[in-house]
Amino acid sequence: MQDAGIAAKDIQTSRFSIQPVYTPADPHNESKLAGYSVSNQVNVTIRDIGKAGDILDRLATAGVTNVGNIEFLHSDPSTMAGWPRQFGSSLDAPMKLAPIGPAGEDVLMVPQAGGEISALLQYEWGKRGCERPAYAPIVGAGLNSSVLHYSDDSGPINAGDLILIDAAGEYSMYASDITRTLPASGKFTPRQREIYEIALGAQNAAIAAFQSGKSMLSRDRPNSLYQVAYDYIDSHGKDSHGERLGKYFNHGLSHYVGLNVHDEGDYDVPVGPGMVFTIEPGIYIPEEKLGVRIEDMYYVDTGGKLVKLSAGLPSQATDVERIMAGK
Repeated sequence: MQDAGIAAKDIQTSRFSIQPVYTPADPHNESKLAGYSVSNQVNVTIRDIGKAGDILDRLATAGVTNVGNIEFLHSDPSTMAGWPRQFGSSLDAPMKLAPIGPAGEDVLMVPQAGGEISALLQYEWGKRGCERPAYAPIVGAGLNSSVLHYSDDSGPINAGDLILIDAAGEYSMYASDITRTLPASGKFTPRQREIYEIALGAQNAAIAAFQSGKSMLSRDRPNSLYQVAYDYIDSHGKDSHGERLGKYFNHGLSHYVGLNVHDEGDYDVPVGPGMVFTIEPGIYIPEEKLGVRIEDMYYVDTGGKLVKLSAGLPSQATDVERIMAGK
């Protein structure tokens, strides 16, 4: 592949199949596409609309012709009014404006399908010593994020989608179980952030209510953590019809984790020292193609304190966006 001479700040592609395969021609600027091999289809995000023609012409010259979607980041949609589609004839791809923030805003390279994320996660687990996935990874974007256990992982990831990733490794025969929900474009839309914050608030409410030797994981028991989370979701926010959100929390809040991801345990006894379990509120609104789940693992220490085992993986919306931007 020839040197396209395109800096990453001007253009980013959405497939992890773009990998450096050589010693960079310019060792001081490895962000260029020079010397990168491209396989299968790529989506293109252009940050500066004024450079669009030059960027696409250079891509075509470099042999990048299998382009899926071309998206422009700009704060003013009127900029695109009557804009001619006159360049890059070999790049026969749909173009659209994504008014998600000021021109020049950082964006994230994301895969085009959930299967790529699943494969990358399993590679990283293995590299770090995990024997295998603790369960079949669940990666769903857009409408599929609202499917409770979308383990097919084959659906597309489009700009503006939420990506729900429920995936974790098994280490020394012990399972783990973690879920995060990420914005494919790097930033949550206002509605996505609203639902995300409600789900996170429900988790925090359950954590605040926890009392060792008293709190219960089952739904229909006194001191139920599930009820605390449900009540929080049902009293915050509405759907597009003005109805409460409780009905969109359609699964349990917690389960034990151990040698199995859903480990054996007595749900009729209070949670106490030595127990490991999840707290995982979720809100799934298919009509809005919107699903959010935040799942973490917790351990009750000998003093009855609740310890977050997955604390190393941020869940605050601002932290998620910062990491997505590579900061």
